[in-house]
Amino acid sequence: MSTQRCRRVVRIAGGALLGVVVGAAGCRTTGDAAGRVRRAESNGRVAHVQRSEDEIRRDPLAFLRRVRERCGALQQYTLLFTRIERRGLFNTLHGPEHIRCWYRRSPFSVRMLWLDPDVKYGESVYVAGDDGDRVRFVPRYGLLGLPPLVTKVDLMTPVIWGEAKRPLNEWGLERLLDATLRSYEEARPHEAPRVEYRGVAALPAVERVARDDATAAATGDDAAAGAAGDDVVVAAAGDGARPVHWFRISYTRPADVASVQDLYIDVETGLPAGTLLSFADGRLDAAYYYDGLDTRVTLRDEDFRMSIERDRRPNRAASSPVGAERRAN
Repeated sequence: MSTQRCRRVVRIAGGALLGVVVGAAGCRTTGDAAGRVRRAESNGRVAHVQRSEDEIRRDPLAFLRRVRERCGALQQYTLLFTRIERRGLFNTLHGPEHIRCWYRRSPFSVRMLWLDPDVKYGESVYVAGDDGDRVRFVPRYGLLGLPPLVTKVDLMTPVIWGEAKRPLNEWGLERLLDATLRSYEEARPHEAPRVEYRGVAALPAVERVARDDATAAATGDDAAAGAAGDDVVVAAAGDGARPVHWFRISYTRPADVASVQDLYIDVETGLPAGTLLSFADGRLDAAYYYDGLDTRVTLRDEDFRMSIERDRRPNRAASSPVGAERRAN
């Protein structure tokens, strides 16, 4: 597909998301990725890999529980978050959105700054217990050319209005593993879920295609099966992609409920690189990827104030639209 046919390509290694279906052709260990794994192991940089792939395959849940413990030990970090979600009134796919994120364990705090210039979102912040346990946010642009206003909303308001699939207090690496393991345990009595370890793989790249390209992509690439007419993404392994441990968790669920989760754990850090939720027919429901993780930061309360709040001067707050706040339910 040429650039003239509205193709948008984003590499996972640069912080993008996985596509609709990751089949064997789309997520296998490339020579480059395998070489990176071997070099990392020979240099002693993969300390968390204490078992062989065969041992992980025999007990994948034990490995994932260790990943959960590592995530639980993180007190603060920054990263580049990329998301694609099926949401809104017409349940359509949105994204990829590229978001700079700040996280602090106690008090639980998340700040998000949208980097894409063509999205309506600006920044959002949630600090547990602050502002009546509400989310503060500003859009990228204000109405009628005015500066944007700081708005406070309930945690569930963005979910109810189709702006997000999950509330901000469920965001983060630890929350991802919590939700993954909890879903599995809750499904065991009646769904017989399967957890498969599929080995070390190259984290794929992502292409966003226009609707008129989707059918051609699906027929020309096994990894794109199910993408025709869905207007969004096609998975393919990229040169130089990060090596990851690939897990697939499958459930027995109705056709309109996501029943497959692909979970990727970075080989070198032992922490989540991303996850994909899809329907049985391969259509994407949601995908979240994490790149550029920095756990060495020291975050302060000031880091959980939006730019508009940090720039605000007290003597202007009462008269300037920038300093105004409004409440919404």
